[in-house]
Amino acid sequence: MTTILATLDGSPTSEAIIPVLAKLAGGMGARIRLLTVLPPPAATPKPSTGFREIAHETGGSLGVPLIDSNLLKPDEPTSEESTGQAIARVKAEGEEMLDNAGRPLRDAGLDVEVEVAIGDDPAKEIIDNALERHVDMIAMSTHGRSGVRRVIQGSVAAAVVSAGVLPVLLIRPTS
Repeated sequence: MTTILATLDGSPTSEAIIPVLAKLAGGMGARIRLLTVLPPPAATPKPSTGFREIAHETGGSLGVPLIDSNLLKPDEPTSEESTGQAIARVKAEGEEMLDNAGRPLRDAGLDVEVEVAIGDDPAKEIIDNALERHVDMIAMSTHGRSGVRRVIQGSVAAAVVSAGVLPVLLIRPTS
């Protein structure tokens, strides 16, 4: 079965590929994999209360320790959300976005899978995912940047195409 990897970033521009996929995959009987690449999240620091009270034992008469609770120690940094928890949260949010975007495809009776990748280089993540999953084609919308804006901001689509590892279907949405 033919598999098409479609990349989305949550923007209306990227989701312009959905109607094209419905026609293309419907005509071919292809499976669709929706992929989004999100940057690695960091742990969320818990607000510090400043200081915490600590108990300190001091020697007392007759060998009975006395507790001096007037000593203060700065709070140690803690996280409200660990890095692992942050990654799980971001992945769940990405999967929800992909599920919503893929609803019209599922409603049309197409086989749709979703996956969230975490990485700093979206083009590399897309290419790696496509190769690991043995897809037959990559489909994506371009954001329509050209000239200086494209040079400054880079182009994920251009990087995926120039890698030359698979056929790439690019659409440039009209707005």
